[in-house]
Formats: sequence, structure tokens, C-alpha cells
Amino acid sequence: MSYINDKEKMNKEAQEHRSRVWAVIKITFITFAAFLLVFCVTLIVSLMFGKDSSKDKEAPVISGSRRVIGYVGESPTFKKMVSVSDNADPAPHLEVNAKAVDINKEGEYKVLYRATDESGNVSEIYTVIYVVKSKEYHIDTLMEMIAKKAESLGITKDMTDTEKVRKIYSYVNKQETIFFTDESNVPNINRNNWETDWIEEAILTLESEEGDCYSYYSLSKAFFEYFEIDNVGIRRSENYQGAEDDGTHFWSVVKVEEGWYYYDATRLAGSFKNACLITEAKLKSYVGSHGEDYFYNMVKPAGFPTVATKELQ
Repeated sequence: MSYINDKEKMNKEAQEHRSRVWAVIKITFITFAAFLLVFCVTLIVSLMFGKDSSKDKEAPVISGSRRVIGYVGESPTFKKMVSVSDNADPAPHLEVNAKAVDINKEGEYKVLYRATDESGNVSEIYTVIYVVKSKEYHIDTLMEMIAKKAESLGITKDMTDTEKVRKIYSYVNKQETIFFTDESNVPNINRNNWETDWIEEAILTLESEEGDCYSYYSLSKAFFEYFEIDNVGIRRSENYQGAEDDGTHFWSVVKVEEGWYYYDATRLAGSFKNACLITEAKLKSYVGSHGEDYFYNMVKPAGFPTVATKELQ
């Protein structure tokens, strides 16, 4: 082989090597450029739509009843009396200051709450009045309270029983009167004592202005007893499909001039809204907001009054 041929061969090999190196460089460059592009796009999207806790300036919000009733000697769980929400932090830290509370002495005490989210935002101080009361409740005390409330509502003894019942219903049924909380005011209430615990429940309902169906039943019964209106309490049966999920329910049957009628001051959301002095046919026609047809399921005890069939105007 001549010198010229050797040189040409060497030049050719060098060219092929340069081509391979350049190909590797191009592939590396393209790969890096693609990675850089993905990184930039991700960063931009994150900045535009991602959560930046450093920009969170909104403080947590504390909510709950401003007045809670407890009993002498019982230790309350103060943190469960309120709830905390935040726009970014799903679990803000809640601080409770209940040093002023003396659970062994009747009185009204301030419980202070403060919440802090993960960005350091601090809520306003939330104050709950915790009322420590004795467990002794008497019918005479309740009747005195009802007498004052009836006078303020303009319900007088010279009205007909029908007029009285309708005025009582109008008062008890209002959201502004008794705020629905889905919980009775008697702590850890034993539902088996519902026929006697209504006195305590009615007193606590008047004081707290909140409660559940048992609260509406008890407060209404207190008015009926004060005005000497015959009434029978009713508890929904529990031996049927759905009772385990929906708990129980309480209402009454009351006697007015036209006869016995059903009465339920609980606010209803189903097929009809007003259950003041209604017939059994209407009561049984009730269908709940979720299609439940067992809301007024009951077993009548011996001696249960015969309910009128004629609807009142």
C-alpha cells in the first residue's frame, strides 16, 4: 500500500470517528434540551397552579356553639366543643385555655380557643361560655320558665287549645328559636328514660336554644303541661329496617277542641313541612327527603287515644 493510500485511509477513519463523536454530542444535547424543557414546564405549572404556603395569609376559622352547658363534677372535652377549618391546612393546631373553669362549682366560665395553621397564620380568639349547672331539675322551675316565655309570646289561657297549640308550634319550630344540632342537651342521655327526662331537656333547651327532635318534643310538652293540654309522647319504633342508621324520633299526639291530633315541632324536609295538628292519614303519608317512608313508624300502646280523621283548617 502506498503512502497516499495510507493517508486516505487514516483521513477516512478520522472522519468516521468525528461523525460518531458528533452524533453522540447531538444525542446528548437533544436529551439535555428535552429534560430542560420538561423541567421548565413543570416549574411554570407549579408556580401557576401549585400551593405555595409562603403566600397563604388566611388564618384558620373556629366555629361552634358560643354557649355550652355542662354539669357539676363532669370533665368536659373542650376541644370537641368547636371545629376548625382552614383554606390550606387540613389540620390546624388548636389551643384551648380552660383554666378559669371550675367543674365543681356552678357558674359561667370563659373558655378561649386559638388556632394556628402550617403557614403560621393565627385565628382570632374564639370564646365559648361554659355553663356549669346542677343536675337537679324540677317541674316547678320549668313551669315558672314556661309562664314567662308564654307571656312574652302572647299565649294566654283564654285562647282555645287549638290556638295555643298553633302558637306553641310557631315558636318551637322556628330555626331562630331552637337551632338544630342533632344532639339532645342532656349529656349522654339514656333514651329509655325519655318519658321522664323531658323536664331536664326542656329546661336546657330553653337555656341553650338548640337541640334535636327530643328537645323540640320536650319543650313543646312543657307548654302543653303548663296550659293543661292533654298530650301523649311518642317514640319511633326501632325494630324495623333503617332504624339503626337514623336513630330514633319523638313527637306527640295532643287533644284540642276538635279531638286528638298529631304534633311534631321538628323541622321537616320531606313531603310536607308542617306537622302541627295533623291526622294519622297525613302522618303516614310522610316521605323523608331521601325517600324514607318509616319516619313515623310506631307501635301504639294500650289506651292510645283515637286520632281524629278530619283535617283542621
